[in-house]
Order: sequence, then C-alpha cells, then structure tokens
Amino acid sequence: MRLPTTEALPSGPTIDVQSPLEAAKLMLDGQSAAIEAVRAASASISNGARKLAAAIRSDNRLHYAAAGSSGLMALADASELRGTFGIPTDKILIHMAGGRAD
Repeated sequence: MRLPTTEALPSGPTIDVQSPLEAAKLMLDGQSAAIEAVRAASASISNGARKLAAAIRSDNRLHYAAAGSSGLMALADASELRGTFGIPTDKILIHMAGGRAD
C-alpha cells in the first residue's frame, strides 16, 4: 500500500508534474484543510491541554514516543518546554526507536 507523501497528495495529481503556481495551490489547499481539521478539533485539543497541564502539576511526566525525523521534532519540542512553560526537564521523557534520548 502506497501512503501519501509530499509528492503525491491524496486528492490526485503529483506535485512534481505541476507548474509552480499549481503546486503552490495544491499545497495551500492541503494546509487549509489541515487548519479546518484543527479548528473542528479545537475543543478536544483544549481539553487535552488542560489535562496535560494538570498531570504535570500533579508530579506526572510527559512522554514522547517517536522515530526518525518525528523523533527529532519531539526533541526540538521538548527542549522548549522548560523555557516556555516552566516544565522541569526531569518531567520530560523522549522514547526514540533504537534507544534512549536523554
């Protein structure tokens, strides 16, 4: 089964055979769809954020599980939590495929 990538959007044509303008429009359509999906889920996202904040305040820890480039994004995200939200670094754990990242 072939999964959609940045070259092949689920809506149809591949970006690499489009003109730059058409490729930009296709990517913008995808971003607009993502914004609408987040908007539709905003109440659930807000509820999850409140629960996470309460869990951290109750001395629980935040766990990231990732591999590859998503693991690098988790590491980048986690590295900003202390400065942005005051979450102590010992409350943040990153579980990377292939080993520990701490």
